[in-house]
Amino acid sequence: MALKGFYFDNLDYHVTIITTATEHKSILNTCGFLERIGCNIKYLDVNMFGMVKSEQLEKLCKECYDNNEPFLVSIQFANNEIGTIQPIKHLSDIVHKYGGIFHTDAVQAFSEYHINVKEYGIDMMTVSGHKFGCPNGIGFLYKSNKVDIESLIHGGGQEFGLRAGTENLPYIASISKTVDLLKTRTKEYNKELEGKRDHLKYKLLEIKGSQMNGSASYRLCNNINISFKGIQSDSLLAILDGKGIYVSSGSACNSGDSEPSYVLKAIGVDKEYIDGTIRITIDNNKRAESSYFSLPKLIFFY
Repeated sequence: MALKGFYFDNLDYHVTIITTATEHKSILNTCGFLERIGCNIKYLDVNMFGMVKSEQLEKLCKECYDNNEPFLVSIQFANNEIGTIQPIKHLSDIVHKYGGIFHTDAVQAFSEYHINVKEYGIDMMTVSGHKFGCPNGIGFLYKSNKVDIESLIHGGGQEFGLRAGTENLPYIASISKTVDLLKTRTKEYNKELEGKRDHLKYKLLEIKGSQMNGSASYRLCNNINISFKGIQSDSLLAILDGKGIYVSSGSACNSGDSEPSYVLKAIGVDKEYIDGTIRITIDNNKRAESSYFSLPKLIFFY
């Protein structure tokens, strides 16, 4: 909705969208479609930790500015596979310096961090509720008043005229209530989670032939992405499953895909390690009690 809406609102111009090679498929596949119908798509490289190369971003933004082209930059707040958190404020400052629009996919980060869109310089932000205890199929798009986008679904005037159709009020109530619960999350809570993550990380790295993927310092407080040399991830998942330990071999949106992770390839992980990669997400039971267990009440009593 954010990317297509921006493109269709600027059909009289040569539009450029700049993104990264490690974005979620929701962004990459949308960009692939837009490219087929005439949008100019540019892909940023990332370093070995998954961080965007800001010099390359500035160069591309300046080219758009010099050519008087409307452009949008879409960069994930935090990567869903390797957990790397981008320097969003720094990147949005570069985009705004040249008159561009900055969008971030904050699906993976929203439940873990308090995101102030004005402080970060975010013009549009997408969030999905299933990441923090809401039913599948509810999310929201934040859009600054200075940004115009074209509706993709025409009909009635619902949702400020941007998305026609009767609103799903029970699901909207669920995400509203759960966001309120997230506001009570403290920095101490995240520190506790980081402590558990790091303890597990260091124990796993004691295993011979293991390596951690993504940034050590700038990563989600609940994410571990680790590769083991000499074993296939499917075999490792089966072994762990038999012991009651549930992890994944990558993004849920890539399940059934036999190809190696494009994110790991983009950051330069060797193939002998890529094939043995698992992703571990940890959580505190406190949040489950306050958020997930309250969900049936939200659905049936609103």
